[in-house]
Amino acid sequence: MAKRSIKDKQDYTFKAKDFYELLERQEERCALTGRQLTPENCTAIHRTPLRRGGTHDLSNICLVVEEIAQLKRSLLDEELYSLCEDLLAHRFVECGKPKE
Repeated sequence: MAKRSIKDKQDYTFKAKDFYELLERQEERCALTGRQLTPENCTAIHRTPLRRGGTHDLSNICLVVEEIAQLKRSLLDEELYSLCEDLLAHRFVECGKPKE
């Protein structure tokens, strides 16, 4: 039996009105960094990635700066935060600054 695609399972389409609704709801701030968002510097992502059991619907979509979208990919939010903590801790050790 052939594997069904996400599109076969769900009919939701992320539209421009959804984008602008999220942009307003998030007060034009990245959902993960708080950086200022513009239509030019942001992208929509799934909070819980589809390959990790997330759903393709508006309740699982948020707007983030493009760099975060590239970094996050299939990570859960908490996994991304943990990765960032490790990165910063390693950077502080390399620079000779004390770890907190």
